[in-house]
Amino acid sequence: MDEKPAVTRETVSQGRGSLILQFFRGFVSMRTGIFILLLVMAAAFIGTFIPPGREHKFLGDVYHTWCFRLLLGLLCVNILACSARRLPALWRSTTMPQASSSVKLDSLPHYQELKIESSVESVVITAATLLTQRGFRVQTDKDGAGPLLYADRGRWAPWGTLAVHLSILVITAGALYGNFYGFDRDIALPVGSSVEITGSQYPGVAQPFSLKLNTFTTQYYDDGSVSDWVSNITVEQNGTKVLSQEVKVNQPLDYNGIMVYQFSYGTTISTQVTDAQGHLIKEADVAERGGVESQGFVIRPVRFVPDFNPAQPMASASSELRNPHVLYIIYRDGREVDWGAAKLGEEIPLSKNKGHVTFTAAQPFSGLQIKHDPGVPVVWFGFILMTVGFFISLYTKRLRIWLTVAPGQGAVIVQAGGRGNRNLFDQVVEELNNQLVSDTASRRKI
Repeated sequence: MDEKPAVTRETVSQGRGSLILQFFRGFVSMRTGIFILLLVMAAAFIGTFIPPGREHKFLGDVYHTWCFRLLLGLLCVNILACSARRLPALWRSTTMPQASSSVKLDSLPHYQELKIESSVESVVITAATLLTQRGFRVQTDKDGAGPLLYADRGRWAPWGTLAVHLSILVITAGALYGNFYGFDRDIALPVGSSVEITGSQYPGVAQPFSLKLNTFTTQYYDDGSVSDWVSNITVEQNGTKVLSQEVKVNQPLDYNGIMVYQFSYGTTISTQVTDAQGHLIKEADVAERGGVESQGFVIRPVRFVPDFNPAQPMASASSELRNPHVLYIIYRDGREVDWGAAKLGEEIPLSKNKGHVTFTAAQPFSGLQIKHDPGVPVVWFGFILMTVGFFISLYTKRLRIWLTVAPGQGAVIVQAGGRGNRNLFDQVVEELNNQLVSDTASRRKI
């Protein structure tokens, strides 16, 4: 009866070590990197459909979830590990190339054979001279069949590919850095109001400052359509005015790396709810399409119209406050019970003996996006590195050539094998053949 092999602590440890090694090799493979990259792209694709400030109740802000950050981190580690594994071999091939007699030339991607009526020594000298003139680095060796020449050119081309891989690492690291230490906030700032920008609420702000909206205007084309929105903003620090600037859709404000963009616009409507005796119950400033709850009612001012025209209630006849109205909808228990247009100051009855609602004033506000991304310089450096890498890898003709020169019956047999640019290989072999034929003809004349 066969005995089962004994399981020892050493065999268990070796098995675990083998599993860890297999997992590591699988993780640092290019296939795994591509898979992680596809997951990052899929997550980013989902994130593009979630507008800023309207995060999904389950997914949240995709770009700031721990899953997305984990994917970016794994991608960085994968690229770094892959590059580190490749670096030693790439360094040796660049700085210490060695002619190897064990290379089977006829198994290389490019192969040609020449027969020249000349001596081995003259062929070797001619080939070495020609390759050197063409910018090749030449080394010689000997194998059993005769001299062996190794030559290479464009040895920096693989470094361009490595630079492209590292650029992805740099870009990803920059995005991850900005994801952790940057911010992207939307605020609604009424005219005449200020907002404090402090480090406690906005990471990366070294010295607190405030933004004050002086004026907000809407610019129109001749046909009446909107051309731009303009916010005149003052930056104040320690009670002192630092600068004032107009912020437009394509003209942000930049203050110490904090960017302020014109993101949206709207109107804040002052709303009062009173009981049947006229006593104030609730008062609130509500943005358009917002709502106020009181006594089971939800009052929603839908839109402020500066110059109301009953024939076209949804469009303002002009931008002037000639006939200001508020378009509203009133709900009760989730059902619409009233809707219409009311002048500022006009009392709207809620229902019998339930009081009134009044829209007392309208104040325009500017929707600003405050953004800081410290990873942007890193990302730009990554794109520059990628451009340089692509340029090196695409426009540097990489070619490695092995030549064996051996005496044959009445002629010298030259075998040429190569890896790299096929056109350059054919040109070099053709030039070598022409040069050898020309040298042979010259010697015969002598």
